[in-house]
Amino acid sequence: MDKDELERTKNVHKILRLTTLLHKRILMDLLSSSSSVPSNVALDALLVQSGALLAASDDLVSTLYVPQNSQTVHEELQSFLDVVKALQTGLQAFFPAAEDLEKQFSKVTIQGVGVTQGSTEQTGDKVKTNKKWFDTCFDQIYKLGATFENALKQNIADSVRGS
Repeated sequence: MDKDELERTKNVHKILRLTTLLHKRILMDLLSSSSSVPSNVALDALLVQSGALLAASDDLVSTLYVPQNSQTVHEELQSFLDVVKALQTGLQAFFPAAEDLEKQFSKVTIQGVGVTQGSTEQTGDKVKTNKKWFDTCFDQIYKLGATFENALKQNIADSVRGS
């Protein structure tokens, strides 16, 4: 493995570490028994997107076998980032707009007793914190992806000039 191939492998590793963490947090924060139950449509879409993320990850990793082809790595990176964008869009169903959230909490009762304001604020804060974490994670994935994409484009341009 030459220096460029090793660098590409390290870049893919960074991106996949973040997406693995993202996937774990979906399970812990959005699908845990303590979180609100999303619609069946949202859950079905998440299942499809999760499978697509696994397949795209596998396809991206498979481009790292030596000898690597920068163009193929670039194409699979683009496909992978498209799947990540679809996942981000699908997760919006788990984060209702602030006004919708307040309306939902105002209707919630526990054994006929209205939920206290403090508990709705805590739940709303948890949703906001989770949303912020997911937004930040997606931003980092896109930033790493863009940096890696620029490096790949440079590799491709260099290989065309060298031919």
